[in-house]
Amino acid sequence: MAESSGYGASSFQPTPAIVDAKPTWSTSVVVGALVSAIGAALVLFSYLTGTWATSTAGDFDGVSFDFSDLRHLFAIDTSGDAPAMANAYFSWLGWVLFAAVVLLLLVSYAPTPAQTALRLVGMLVSGAAIVLTLASVAQFGGLSNYIRDVSGAGFWLAISGFAVMALGAGVSAF
Repeated sequence: MAESSGYGASSFQPTPAIVDAKPTWSTSVVVGALVSAIGAALVLFSYLTGTWATSTAGDFDGVSFDFSDLRHLFAIDTSGDAPAMANAYFSWLGWVLFAAVVLLLLVSYAPTPAQTALRLVGMLVSGAAIVLTLASVAQFGGLSNYIRDVSGAGFWLAISGFAVMALGAGVSAF
């Protein structure tokens, strides 16, 4: 006679391990991530190498200034006449805004329930970065004068890059 363990027939079916789960990436998320990366590259390029202004005044006529040059100009101004917003933007605020948008978007692509909210906040911070960039350069004799007379490709790359990052966040959020 066969011994019975007393437990009856087992219908145990092992469940798949959580490790086997594959993340689902929709096409809009992949496109949004790529678009955001392109925007980040544009801003980074504008901050590192782009010409932000070309002087049209006096001894400096035709002299080009990149992001770093503008930071140095504000750093050596000991008169206290440097516009506060432009000084902050070219000293640290521009980099902080760039880092905030990039970090928000990177974290938003992690598998978390807050993905959509993080992407929406990334869009808002990108929009704020555009507004603060415009406000900073507007202190150089007015926004229309800056755009018409002295703006360089670096400025336009930064504005475009922040807009493209916002677009990438928006594409992947909806």
